[in-house]
Amino acid sequence: VTKIVYLWEDRRGCFCAAKDWNDRPEADNVYPGDCCVPLSSLPDVISQTEAVFNGCGLPPIMCCHIADGNFHLLVPYNESERATMMACDKKAVELAL
Repeated sequence: VTKIVYLWEDRRGCFCAAKDWNDRPEADNVYPGDCCVPLSSLPDVISQTEAVFNGCGLPPIMCCHIADGNFHLLVPYNESERATMMACDKKAVELAL
């Protein structure tokens, strides 16, 4: 088994964990976001992104391999929250740009 196989297993594990572990049992979907920013911006972008989603009542779960400036945002939500979640994602993209 190659190292890449293990990395993909870990990434899928983050998704499954986000679906199964959250404080919102009504959240039956998980939105997977992926962001990459310069390392110098990473701490601010992560904290601001987390604040955006928390402010909308959609606490995100982060799965990071940040040495390359990349982090994954997993957002549990239900279908009635989809528009709110997408608006938050748009703000998060703007933060990354």
